[in-house]
Amino acid sequence: MNTKNLIRQQIIQQRKQLDFTFQSQKSVQIAEHLLRHVLWQNAQHIACYLAYKGEVDTAPIIQAIWRQNKTCYLPTLTESFADYTMEFSLYQASTALEKNRYGILQPAYKSENNRIAVENIDLILVPLVAYDARGNRLGMGAGFYDRALNFKQIVRVTKPLIIGLAYSLQQVEQIPIETWDVGLDGVVTENGVSLFINL
Repeated sequence: MNTKNLIRQQIIQQRKQLDFTFQSQKSVQIAEHLLRHVLWQNAQHIACYLAYKGEVDTAPIIQAIWRQNKTCYLPTLTESFADYTMEFSLYQASTALEKNRYGILQPAYKSENNRIAVENIDLILVPLVAYDARGNRLGMGAGFYDRALNFKQIVRVTKPLIIGLAYSLQQVEQIPIETWDVGLDGVVTENGVSLFINL
């Protein structure tokens, strides 16, 4: 088993052992840290995710997006000619949801009017399995975020900012990286916001 898979297996197992009360409390703390930060205050178009299998619960963050009249988007897997790609679709309280191929809820409609070009998003809040102090992110291994955000490795742009949401126990010493891996600009845990870039 390679190092990435070993880390993924270990952290997922640790995350499974967290009880509901712990996850709920830590998710609220994470939201509070984010909402006080300049990252949040300067963002209008925010991409989030719906928590799946122990990921940090984003419900408090999504409610804050709507309450503060910001605009929320969710990742949406769309079937292309040969494979699935990830785009971002508008998410409102009235949006109908459906499960994608992995069983994760996403906006159900297919209208292009509800999509946003990733370059126009100010802040993307991403789930993760593990991260390290250099801003390297380990996901579930499908590579959807890396492919969707690959342009940030080619062109120096300030947005979207890519911020991971995690419990502090998900930090590891070092994550092996590949050339196609897109790193984090910061991470928010129950202990606060850590940035890997200078704003």
